[in-house]
Amino acid sequence: MIPFTGTLAFSHGTQASPEWKRRMEEHEPAEEGALCEIMTLYNHSTSRRDAKWSEFEDLAAEEERLAELGRKFAVIHRRSRVETDGHLSWVTHSVEAQSPRLRSLLDAVFSDYPSWYPDATPYAIAPPFKPYVHRWDRIMELCDQADSDELQLLRRELEQPIGSYLSALDSARKTGTVSFRNLWLILAPGSLVVSQKSGSPCVSTLARVGFVPATRACPAYWALTLVHVDWNGESCGLGSQAQNILEYEDSILVTKLDIIPLEFAPDRKGLQAKLLARGRKFEALRGFHTRAYTGKKYVSGRIIVDAHAYHQVQQTVAPKLAPLDSLTSPGSLSSQMLSAISADNGRPPSSSGSGSSGSVSSGSISSGSDSSGPETKVLVYPRLIKGFDLRAKEWCEFDVDDMEPVEWDTSPYDNLVLPEGEKDLIAAFADRRGLSTQGFDDFIAHKGKGIIILLCGPPGVGKTLTAEAVAEKSRVPLYVLSAGDLGTAPEKVEAGLAEAFECCRLWDAVLLLDEADVYLEKRDASSLRRNELVSIFLRQLEYYRGLMFLTTNRVAAIDPAFKSRLDLVLPYHDLDESCRRKVWVNFVQRLGPDVASLADGDFDQLAKTRLNGREIKNSIKTALVLANYDKPLRLGHLTTVLNIRKRVATLEEA
Repeated sequence: MIPFTGTLAFSHGTQASPEWKRRMEEHEPAEEGALCEIMTLYNHSTSRRDAKWSEFEDLAAEEERLAELGRKFAVIHRRSRVETDGHLSWVTHSVEAQSPRLRSLLDAVFSDYPSWYPDATPYAIAPPFKPYVHRWDRIMELCDQADSDELQLLRRELEQPIGSYLSALDSARKTGTVSFRNLWLILAPGSLVVSQKSGSPCVSTLARVGFVPATRACPAYWALTLVHVDWNGESCGLGSQAQNILEYEDSILVTKLDIIPLEFAPDRKGLQAKLLARGRKFEALRGFHTRAYTGKKYVSGRIIVDAHAYHQVQQTVAPKLAPLDSLTSPGSLSSQMLSAISADNGRPPSSSGSGSSGSVSSGSISSGSDSSGPETKVLVYPRLIKGFDLRAKEWCEFDVDDMEPVEWDTSPYDNLVLPEGEKDLIAAFADRRGLSTQGFDDFIAHKGKGIIILLCGPPGVGKTLTAEAVAEKSRVPLYVLSAGDLGTAPEKVEAGLAEAFECCRLWDAVLLLDEADVYLEKRDASSLRRNELVSIFLRQLEYYRGLMFLTTNRVAAIDPAFKSRLDLVLPYHDLDESCRRKVWVNFVQRLGPDVASLADGDFDQLAKTRLNGREIKNSIKTALVLANYDKPLRLGHLTTVLNIRKRVATLEEA
């Protein structure tokens, strides 16, 4: 069996013309010029020099004849005449597999190749035969395993035209270097690639690779479409990202590129283990979670991981994600689907090769040649997940590697210096389940379902600490707001309160509005702006459904309308000597015996100095600096600091 060679491309699926078919089936030989008929030939080329004659006036009929002639052949090899340096030569136009058995084998070879079934005639591949180059090892394995003359025939036909590409690919694997022109050889669609730009590697599935020629505006580049698994707050699915590799000179190490195939990654096994651990961590973070974050940038402390709230509270549209079904079974992304996620936006890429996020509109993608099964889905999770920074009050994307479960600390609650009755009352209010089980509500639906506690008293007596301790004991996040966060513009205050209330509702968080005097102050006719602030705050409180703590230093200045909206008012007083001693003991005991060495009598002496809780804490911090030169921390260090405080107080009084 030999391939059919012709000069015309042709299509399939049309019925043969009866006239030319009748002529084809006439087997009786005739002498030259024996037929007493006129044969008319038609030139379908506009060039007189390169005439293209056919006996059919309609070129489609000629194509039908060629299709019929080639129908019985397993492989069709089309060639075209091209002029190079003034010489005409035959070059390969395409190679098409026609045999159903051969096509079935090729489907198995390319089951995880996203751009298989190209837009043109199915199974017709043009030079440089990229799919065959990328899957040549599989074809060779199948040739050894399968008893298929057709596959052997295709292999022999392709060996010569793709031989140079296979040699270049083998050289890249051996040397670890590649030229810009040959980048496509190592970037096989369906394989796993590692992005190294962010400093923290992440893996994606390569869906498409396309070459973009140079223009006056930018150099040539390879445009890559990367597909990953993502979570949008509602469902898990496939998202995409466009990345570019700009033109470079000579051959360079593959590892110097921002995006490299996983097979070229140093310590591939170690990298895969790290990414699998990160992926499983990402999976466990779906929904909302409180986490401790130690980011490499400015974010550090408690955060909330919640992609759903990220979009809902900010009123943004969550990205649409494609189904995951074929990440664990063979499949492909059609080129139409790939076009939807990697369409050229008409702008040149940045020199850094940064990309833009998109989404897969539909379809599926397989695990690729580097891995298979459920593990690949875990590998291709992104390194960032959406959430909220409780300290900065900002919606951010957080690095999954930098977060850990929260270690809740009940010691602040245990160390609260409060009368036992008040402490138990706060604990009872903090357990909101007791109130909710009673079905208690306002006459108007959804009003009056929150618990609002006012903590009033001088600075440094434990008001803020009380709210923090209750949140820790309840194992729920603490959302802290201050006048600095909300401002005094009525529109900003209303929007800020609405966002905070919604977040606390979603996360069952405790809300602390610290130093709320500006919003609680009595209204009067001379300050309409302040009156508006108070009215907004009163209205918002009516519909709050969680636990809120308000702190103030001026209880006498509170507007009377607030008093009916408060469930509990706890007055705080200046610390007496007994309370001050407890505060000193609590702070010093947290340091441990290796850091501080004080006797019981030392605490009695320290407690005689009139300080509030914050001043005691600051005094210990200052004394610890002094103790660095003479460890451990002793009474003498603290006495030195307290004497300085006394001299400062004397100057202030003067």
